[in-house]
Amino acid sequence: MNFFFFFLFISLFFFYQIYTQTCIWNTENHSYNLTSLRKSNGNFQYYNLNDDILFELNLCGGLNTISQTICPCCTLYSQLTGYTMTQNYSCTAWGDFVNGESWDYIDGDNPGMGITLTYKTLTIHGQINRSMSYNFFCNDEEVFRLISAFIEDTIPPQIHINVASKFSCLEPTSSPQPSPTTDPGLCKTITQNELYDLRKLKGQYLYRDYWTQNLYFVSICENVFNISNCPCCVENTTTGWLLKSDGNCTKLGLLNTSLYTPLPGSETPEDGVGLNYQYILTNGTVTHEQKYQFICDIDANPGYILSIIDLAINPPSTEITFVTSHSCPLDPFSPFPTPSPCPKWSPCAETNCPTPSLLTSSSTTGMKGSYVFLVILMVGLITFIGGWFFHKFKSDKNQNYQNL
Repeated sequence: MNFFFFFLFISLFFFYQIYTQTCIWNTENHSYNLTSLRKSNGNFQYYNLNDDILFELNLCGGLNTISQTICPCCTLYSQLTGYTMTQNYSCTAWGDFVNGESWDYIDGDNPGMGITLTYKTLTIHGQINRSMSYNFFCNDEEVFRLISAFIEDTIPPQIHINVASKFSCLEPTSSPQPSPTTDPGLCKTITQNELYDLRKLKGQYLYRDYWTQNLYFVSICENVFNISNCPCCVENTTTGWLLKSDGNCTKLGLLNTSLYTPLPGSETPEDGVGLNYQYILTNGTVTHEQKYQFICDIDANPGYILSIIDLAINPPSTEITFVTSHSCPLDPFSPFPTPSPCPKWSPCAETNCPTPSLLTSSSTTGMKGSYVFLVILMVGLITFIGGWFFHKFKSDKNQNYQNL
């Protein structure tokens, strides 16, 4: 019987730790607790106007009940943290929270910027099928504000949700001053108070200049990977190749030299952002520069190369003008919520228009640890009482058998 009590205690403690530690990340210097950001009634909704996708989201546990009026194809949602729905009512499930959560800093060199919480959906073979990541940008004026949500067409595909929240700050009383930061893998930057997120543009592009007959193999936020049509392109460790009409090739830049800059000639960050790469020899000599000018155009999604010009300066420079809606800045430090129109094709347009809202702690408080503990304790007591009666029944039966 003592073993039974010991097993019951260990089981209760184990389940208590699992269900109350969800959404808590303990580092050497700080503990991040996002449990109060869970939406207990309904879910967060966001409509991406550019991609025409409706997002149904939650965190620190599975989705709550989804109205079949709003999302008729959302069914198995209790263990998922996200659903996306398109105009033809095609649904995709994202983020199985029972597979656990993973944590990281948005920028490892600047932990004060915020943290990333990721949920993954696995195949039956244990491979990652899809994942969704919350990027919590530190803002001590916000509890929870959805800035943006979009799907990145990678393998496997990913959802990125940008959120402003004071719960991702190292010190709750003060936000760090935003400083320019660059991570070529993340493909995003903060310049002054603006967040530029270019991950939807990540990939390789082919451009031909019909005046010079030059052919350009250029990439954004990664190295070129398809150079089969370039006879003199001997490696894919560069962010661009220039195949000249005379058959000669020039390397344009290296990924680890990426530098975000204000848009040349612009007086306002709303116009866009610049991204520069350099090709540097082992002796430090810069042989070429590859400069992107991303022009903000809210109607250009994902975007297009407007022009490429080679400048015979020192060092030589290839300037690429790229028009896109993804260079229009977001503002994770603004105290105002970002409006999100409702899709006209969704039934919610006739009822409620889903918009990110400035939430208070009272409206976002999830299931508290004490409540979970009480539920587990009641289950344990019921199990114990049932086990006691079963044990007593067997003992009485054996006693009666021995008396025969």
